[in-house]
Formats: sequence, C-alpha cells, structure tokens
Amino acid sequence: MKYNIPVDRKRIAVIIASALFIYSGVAKALSFPLFVSDVEHFDLLPLKMIIPLSICIVMTEVVAGIGLCICGMSKMFSFVLVILLSVFTAAMLFNLFRGNIVECGCFGSTISSEINWWSVLRNMILGVFLYWIFVKSEHNRGKK
Repeated sequence: MKYNIPVDRKRIAVIIASALFIYSGVAKALSFPLFVSDVEHFDLLPLKMIIPLSICIVMTEVVAGIGLCICGMSKMFSFVLVILLSVFTAAMLFNLFRGNIVECGCFGSTISSEINWWSVLRNMILGVFLYWIFVKSEHNRGKK
C-alpha cells in the first residue's frame, strides 16, 4: 500500500533554519567571552560597542530562530535573519578584502573556522534560503 504524505517544503525549511540559528545563538552564549573576542578581531567597531553588539547578535539569533517556528511569524523573523546574515557577510567580505583573516565565530566554540570565501558563499546560500522562506510566507499569507 502506497501512502501519499504531503510535504510542506516551507515548514521543513523553517525547521532547518530555526534549528540552525537557535543552535548558533546558544553556542555563542555558552562561549560568550570567546564570541566577544571573535567580534573584536573583525576590527570594525569601537571597543565600547563590542559587548552590547555581541549580546544583541546572540539574542537576535535565538529569538528569531524561535520566532521563525511560530505560526504566522516566519515572514517577519526570516526578514530579520536575512538582514543579520547580510551584515555578517558584509563584515566577512570587508575583512577578506583587506586581508584580515579572523576566526568566524559563527557557531561559538563548537565549530572553529577562519573566515574565507566558502564562509561568504555559505552565508549567501543561507540568505537565499531565508529569503525563500520570506517569499513563501508572503505568498501563503491569508491562505488556510
């Protein structure tokens, strides 16, 4: 007997993106001093802004990751995450072009890697993935 189980691609995408950003935010929170150091090494901000910005990044990733899963909220939170990823990607590009190869800090202390062109490509792919969620949320708005 063959069963046809409907696959909601948007829902699967939302779950994957949510898990990724919740994991990333929690990993950064658990190794917060290391993450602050990684942000500082990007050499883009005055020292007094590094800790507040680091707190905002961690909170945004966790809250937006959770919010992405909440029915009816994926449009807003996918947009927030696209903006966040755009800022991360711009910071990576800026540092790559000036030859400042630093620790990414993308997943706290759980995955250690320096920024490189693969990091930029990965962020761009994830950004397109989140944008697709955003567009699908817009398209399905009002449909039950």
